[in-house]
Amino acid sequence: MDKNIFTQAQKLFLHDFHTVIDQARIMKLEEFIKLFKDIKNVYDEIEFLLKHCYLFFEEEHLYGLEKEARYELINPDLEVKRRHIHLFLPKELYRRIKLIHQDLNYFSMAQIVRFVIDRFIKIADEYGDGLFDHIQKLQEKWDAIKSKLQKQSKTLIVRQLSRFREKNNVKIELITLYTEMFSPFEILVC
Repeated sequence: MDKNIFTQAQKLFLHDFHTVIDQARIMKLEEFIKLFKDIKNVYDEIEFLLKHCYLFFEEEHLYGLEKEARYELINPDLEVKRRHIHLFLPKELYRRIKLIHQDLNYFSMAQIVRFVIDRFIKIADEYGDGLFDHIQKLQEKWDAIKSKLQKQSKTLIVRQLSRFREKNNVKIELITLYTEMFSPFEILVC
């Protein structure tokens, strides 16, 4: 296969995401590379975390507080070296991170990536070799919570955009139903 065609195909399906990460986080991530089977560098490790440990940022998206576009320092110690990193993310994953950035008003999408890295480092420090078993348990709990929320959201009726009219002395109510992402999907006339 022509290498140039392969490179073009990759560009079609992957987003080149640029971020800056401090050397302390990178060194911590390098310690944990041995826990992964096929991962040999920090870039691949971060990509793996974002692709497979989505519960970290989904939970933040659902329960996180709005950040009010506050800039959070990469590292409070301004003398710590930083490294520019390019991650090649599938477009769908990039869009998920972008939605969190938009909905929670993060200053930058890189803050979300650093948030996921920090959560992973905290769990990896605590569980060591049992890390993936613990993440699997967390994932199962998170999937159960999401399933329960999805069942509840199907019966959710938001009345904030409801309108009342009278026609021939009969009260008519327009009710807008929303999806779990708060997009209108059906209008009922009662």
